[in-house]
Amino acid sequence: LFWTRSGKCAAIFTTARDNARAAVAAMRVYRVRNGRLPVTQVTPLPGGRPGRTMGVYFEDPAMIQDFSVPRNARDAEGLDMMIDRMAAVMKYTGQNLLAYPGSWYQGLIAYDGYNARSHACDFLTAFYMKFDREGLYLMPTINRHNILTTSSVAVTSASMEDGSLNGTELAIMDDGRPNPGGWHGTPPTYCIAHPRVQASILEEVDALVAQGKGHPSFKGICLHLTCHSMLWWGSSACGYNDYALEAFARERKVNVPLDKRDAKRGKAAAEWLRKNAWDEWLAWRCDTLSAFYAQIDARLKAARSDLRLRLDSRVNVGARDPRFDEPDYERAMAREAGLDVAKMQARIPDVIVVETKCPATPRTVGRDKYVSDARYAAELAAFHVERTWRLLDGAKHPQVVLHDSYFENPCGRTREINSDWLQECLWRVTVINPGGIAAMSHIVKPLRYHDLLGIDKGGFLIGTYGMEPGLAAFAQAFCALPSVVMADLPGGSAKVRVRGAWYGERFYFYVVNTSADDDVIEIVMPEGTVDLVTMEAYSGKAALSMKPYELKSFAAPTAILLP
Repeated sequence: LFWTRSGKCAAIFTTARDNARAAVAAMRVYRVRNGRLPVTQVTPLPGGRPGRTMGVYFEDPAMIQDFSVPRNARDAEGLDMMIDRMAAVMKYTGQNLLAYPGSWYQGLIAYDGYNARSHACDFLTAFYMKFDREGLYLMPTINRHNILTTSSVAVTSASMEDGSLNGTELAIMDDGRPNPGGWHGTPPTYCIAHPRVQASILEEVDALVAQGKGHPSFKGICLHLTCHSMLWWGSSACGYNDYALEAFARERKVNVPLDKRDAKRGKAAAEWLRKNAWDEWLAWRCDTLSAFYAQIDARLKAARSDLRLRLDSRVNVGARDPRFDEPDYERAMAREAGLDVAKMQARIPDVIVVETKCPATPRTVGRDKYVSDARYAAELAAFHVERTWRLLDGAKHPQVVLHDSYFENPCGRTREINSDWLQECLWRVTVINPGGIAAMSHIVKPLRYHDLLGIDKGGFLIGTYGMEPGLAAFAQAFCALPSVVMADLPGGSAKVRVRGAWYGERFYFYVVNTSADDDVIEIVMPEGTVDLVTMEAYSGKAALSMKPYELKSFAAPTAILLP
């Protein structure tokens, strides 16, 4: 879907590799009737209870760069138009939830303060007001990396080496030095166990809750958990601060050697823990994080009982890690970062646990970044194997985020096309997605291994999926299902899954083909069974023809049978 300011649109093709070839067979251009996108209708659950969610997910607060609105939505007119167009896309594709940054790297996004990407004044309230009317949902995300330190110890080349920063907010690494800062794949710069770090996060939670709690469209808060996010421990290489080690020793009765005269005492402690109390240390870190997140959840519930805490975890995984082939690798990495799903649910029973995956990363990064063809192939295949999804085992509210990998280049600046009507985007952000029906493979494939109560797709820029018809058809069937985890039913196959559960007085179930091949499955339908999309009635033995990546959902008065 494209919007234009002039009524004209240029198609400019860019390859992901220098001097690589590209081919275009044909282009078809469709116009939207009456200037309005059609709406994908979803069959409501009894009593207006919420069903499952299909989400639009923004990692970056870059929506203002979408939709060709005046002045990039920096004022009321542009903001109003952008939200209308975003809502129109969501209702067309059947997506009902938007996850968008309320807080980014340096803190809350505010018109008169830290204003990442130059947002208009009070932009979240504008979203809530329009989404209230449109029947859509919004969960602001917190993706915080930095805080203003309050320590009396200045960060200097000397203090980075002499151990005087071990009691500050700066995270101490397992090499004994404070974290000098980093980017994706590196641990957090600040330690989540420090009271100042926790207080800063809670302050943002309170502000976002106060802004949203009066709006039905506000559904809670997402914590965006990348390795370098200060919202958790990030990795086992981080968090060897004096106060963390002392709290662990005190609470777990473990005598961790901590010589305050040793400038690199964090390194000595890390080495001792790995040899003597590693499992206990990781368990304590998970308990500490669970207790802190419970404070966030309590603030949400105090404002409105239906508000939820959502954890968008993106653990530091990849085939370049020598441990990548271990069978429980995903859960092990999450635990080292502080996320133990069982512990978290014990503290917060309705917490939403999200596993974030970037299925196109190997192709975006390129083969040359891997040590061998085997490692490259392993990461290409990882999205399609069961062990990748074990982080969601036992989760009561499992969801996934399908993060579009992208590459950036300034080719518009170096190869500018001159025209009196074309305003070319000089800095390109390009997403790699499959084409045609294969575009649905990333949405559907995780259902082979887990039932999911929510599926988000997105990343940096949204609005041109190229898979809108398939997404809308899937969302119609998916969002008509209740938000309860369904059990696998006997009679399915490795490719076609059948799952069901009682909800109220009806038995809801779905059939999903997770492969690229046509398939047929036979089901004995109780009298009174209805297809939740077509409303077609079934009774008795039925042979369901399943197209590639198709999902069909049903409701029945009694449980179904499979031959």
